[in-house]
Amino acid sequence: MKNQNIKHLHQREYKPKREPIPRTWFLSHGYTKADTRYTNGRAIWLHPKTNDVYSAYGKIKLSLVPKEKHKKTISLYLRIDLGNGHILLARLKYLTFKGEIKKGETIDHIDGNTLNNDIYNLRAIARAINFRDGGFLRKLRNKGINVAMYPGIILEGFKRMAEWKASHTKWQYDCLTRDELLRIFVGPTFTVADPNALMDLEISRHQEC
Repeated sequence: MKNQNIKHLHQREYKPKREPIPRTWFLSHGYTKADTRYTNGRAIWLHPKTNDVYSAYGKIKLSLVPKEKHKKTISLYLRIDLGNGHILLARLKYLTFKGEIKKGETIDHIDGNTLNNDIYNLRAIARAINFRDGGFLRKLRNKGINVAMYPGIILEGFKRMAEWKASHTKWQYDCLTRDELLRIFVGPTFTVADPNALMDLEISRHQEC
């Protein structure tokens, strides 16, 4: 007996293909087209400030994947699946908006938040520097300091902390209180009255190591 559910081609309901989103829509909303060399030939549009990624026919769903494992934290990154491959969103955005990544360099999130893929939060640096700075950021976050409050002094803060650490022993660095870490990172002129610190008034001055 023939299957009654099978329909001949001429009897099937015709479903028209979705209309592509006009190129003018992407341009008017601030999107930029990624280089197809990095997207397996697919036309993908990226927004510089958000995590929004579009193909010609609609928004692309991103997957959240752990990339690095540390003692206390697991860094999560947004990834774009390309069918027969994938690419990290931060890497594709850097390639699209800032250009080539040199050999031996990796993409670093300046404020330490790997889900903040604003193009101004991404930089290409050597892996060794990324590992060093990431250690400082974790130390600050574990003490309850939100580095994102101080966007203007982040890179200078890393430099000050590296100089301080080079002239002190490891146990002295590990025993720094939250207040001491913040003063080294922000600078010697920092006071609680600083505008950047108004959200961070609960500073522990006698925290045990």
